Amino acid sequence: FIQSLDKSLSQTPQLSNTESPFGVPAQSKQVLLLPPQTPHASSTDDPPHVRPAPDGDANLTDLAAFAKMWQWKYFNLSFDTTSMAARMTNGLDVRAQGKKVTLKIPESTSMAEILIGESNLDIEKMAVVNPTGTAFLFQSLDTLYHLVQFSLADYRGFDSTLTLNIPETESHTFSAKIQYRILDNKGIELGKGISYLNVDILPDKFAVFNNYPNPFNPVTTIRYDLPESRNVQIKVFDVLGRTVNTVDYNQTQAGRHTFTWHGKNELGKKVSTGIYFFQLTAGQDTRIQKMLLLK
Repeated sequence: FIQSLDKSLSQTPQLSNTESPFGVPAQSKQVLLLPPQTPHASSTDDPPHVRPAPDGDANLTDLAAFAKMWQWKYFNLSFDTTSMAARMTNGLDVRAQGKKVTLKIPESTSMAEILIGESNLDIEKMAVVNPTGTAFLFQSLDTLYHLVQFSLADYRGFDSTLTLNIPETESHTFSAKIQYRILDNKGIELGKGISYLNVDILPDKFAVFNNYPNPFNPVTTIRYDLPESRNVQIKVFDVLGRTVNTVDYNQTQAGRHTFTWHGKNELGKKVSTGIYFFQLTAGQDTRIQKMLLLK
């Protein structure tokens, strides 16, 4: 069967030895997608009790034997609650901003396996960014139990972070159960565990939104987003350009913020009906918007 498969794959133009998105030949990638029940000569029995039968050659047949166990593992996604029970941790250094989640990993990492489930976001729209551009990257999805697993490896090693692309959400939070295993290029385990995440998704750009309500009497609220820590100044002035109120916030943290104006000047006295403007300056960015106070 494998001999005929080998011959048919080699004669199929679209399965030539061109590079696949995973950094491995497309021909090899197709074999990795074989179901675990596929028969071949280099091993016997069914997963997980496969018995190797080496013949001294490293060829497509051996790759098919590897694929049999590979696909058995990734067709059966689940959290390893038995061996991981003593390793429950919230120690993962995770940051979410915009549509990206970054996970800190040891600098000597060459292999990583990440299983994500119980998330408030759509796992089918998640994707790990190839950390080197040439790393082997494999994704397995279980739509029934809403699990996704990413496996990646590069003998040259990764940077100190892994980046996960996530779908856009209005909740501004990312929650998930993550099982991870990290190894170096010698197969030595650098980290392992299960972590429960519930992190705020920080904005990835500066933004100021319309005050609400508008018109207002006498209270209105201004929302603004900061992608990083900045000094913030909020100034309210009238149609003649006279300053009505000024507030300064030093080193405001990245995130989503609000400022509430109660329709009073710097002396604490209520201002009259009319058009006012608020000017919000954060670092080098400034926004000006119009407000209408009606009594």
